[in-house]
Amino acid sequence: MKKSIIIALLFASSSFCIFGQVSIHPSIGAQFPIGTLVTDHNLGNDYGANISLKFAIDKNFDIGLTTGFNQFSTDNIHKHYSMIPITGLLEKRFGFSAFAPAIALDFGFYNFSYFEKKISDKVVLDVSKTITNVGFAPSAGFYFKIDQSAALTAMFKYHFMFDPTNPYTFYGINIGLNYKFNQKKAKYNRF
Repeated sequence: MKKSIIIALLFASSSFCIFGQVSIHPSIGAQFPIGTLVTDHNLGNDYGANISLKFAIDKNFDIGLTTGFNQFSTDNIHKHYSMIPITGLLEKRFGFSAFAPAIALDFGFYNFSYFEKKISDKVVLDVSKTITNVGFAPSAGFYFKIDQSAALTAMFKYHFMFDPTNPYTFYGINIGLNYKFNQKKAKYNRF
């Protein structure tokens, strides 16, 4: 059964290779914790960075993989909180002009990490905790085309990580650059 699913996925992806195009999309921005990240952990705003590897199904629809590192500030210099998403991505752009609105949905695993250095008179003790759960992130924004291969992006993304007691939520406002590899130049054709 597993072999037949793998073969079907390989066959389906190989048929898309004829029409598809690979792009990379790094982005950075501000991250704003909300909900239990603020009430239970007393976290504040900080930075984050993401990178997506995407495959174009058609001119305005991509699938891909995304990972990132999102850090949150705290009032204690000995504590460190971060969130690492590893997700699949579906992205749709609207329009063919230089300015194109876009929506996207990430779905996958979120790793929430907590690290604290406890210092006493004689001992330094490092305490760490990691929680990994399923999560999703809808986003909306726009692409501003620079040339045939590159576009500046601005995206608002709402992250939601499921947890049995309290979900972890935060949002990010990121700017980035989407770069398409092997962009084929349109050739002049008189007919």
